[in-house]
Amino acid sequence: MRILVATDLSEAATEAVQQAHAYAQWTNGRLGVCHVVPQLAAASVLFPQEHGPGALSVLELRERLTQIVGDNIARLTGRSPADFDVFIEEGSTYAEIVRRAEAWESDVIVVGSRGATGLARL
Repeated sequence: MRILVATDLSEAATEAVQQAHAYAQWTNGRLGVCHVVPQLAAASVLFPQEHGPGALSVLELRERLTQIVGDNIARLTGRSPADFDVFIEEGSTYAEIVRRAEAWESDVIVVGSRGATGLARL
């Protein structure tokens, strides 16, 4: 069983991660964690000088995000990063979660609430 949980590192996502982890343990499944960010390679091809030498490369940024998300999941679940897969995707959140779920052949997708309740929904 493959359980994919989407996280934006919010409070609602924390609950989703904990629920997905519990389900993975119960089913002896593999946990995958998907974090979606806007397009990382937004550098201008025509004007690369606008992104100075201090700018992180896409690869460095992806590695940092993988480390941050992995550390967060390890802290929340008490598991080693080797016990779950971390996927950093770029683009539209819902589309990338579905794309990753299909590519990873997920059996279950777990997502948290956006946290908008009551007046916050307005």
